[in-house]
Amino acid sequence: MDCFARVAVHDPLTDEQREIRDLVRTLARERVAPRAAEIDKKAEFPWDMVELFREHDLFGLPFEEQYGGTGTGALMVLVAIEELSKVCATTGLIMAVQELGSLGHQARPGRTSRRSASCPGSRAESGSRRTR
Repeated sequence: MDCFARVAVHDPLTDEQREIRDLVRTLARERVAPRAAEIDKKAEFPWDMVELFREHDLFGLPFEEQYGGTGTGALMVLVAIEELSKVCATTGLIMAVQELGSLGHQARPGRTSRRSASCPGSRAESGSRRTR
C-alpha cells in the first residue's frame, strides 16, 4: 500500500477560494498552456494573457472590494501565480510582478481617500498597455 494513501489531504482553502483556484487552473490549462511554447519562442510580451487576466478579474485579487478588487487577498494571488506557473513561467511571472508589487502599496498606512484615489478601477486598469 502506498504510504501516501493513508495521509489525509488537508486543503485550507474556503469554498470560495477553491472556486477561484479552479477557475485559474482551468484558464491555465485551456488558454495559457496552449500558448506557452509560442510565448517562449517568440520572446514577445503576451498581451493576450494580460487581457485574459483582466477579463476574469485576476488583477483584482489582492484589492478590497471597496477599491474595485475581489477582496480575496494575498493568498489567492499566490495560488493564482502557482497555477499559472505550472503551465507557463512567463505568464505566472506577469501575475507575480503585477500583483505582488501592489501588495506593499496596500499595506502602507494612509488616508482612505488617498488609497481610493490610487486604486480607481484597479481591475480595469491593471495591466493596461502603455503607449510608447
